Amino acid sequence: MQNLTTAVRTAFPSLPVDMIRPELRLSTCPNWDSMNAVNLMMEIASVCGTDLKNYEPDDSTTLADLAAAIIADGGTP
Repeated sequence: MQNLTTAVRTAFPSLPVDMIRPELRLSTCPNWDSMNAVNLMMEIASVCGTDLKNYEPDDSTTLADLAAAIIADGGTP
């Protein structure tokens, strides 16, 4: 989950590192909104090796959910 952690830290730089855990819901990230969702997805494409074209995270999405979607799409979380 190192790549996903990198993507989250880039998209949400004010998020405390100790909060980045599999159960973290995206809605609890500082400044979570549709624009930051796009930013996060761009970071995931950059560092995880997949663009998740058909995946749209929502407020209830957790990092574990994202990691599973990245793996299913052939990327490395």
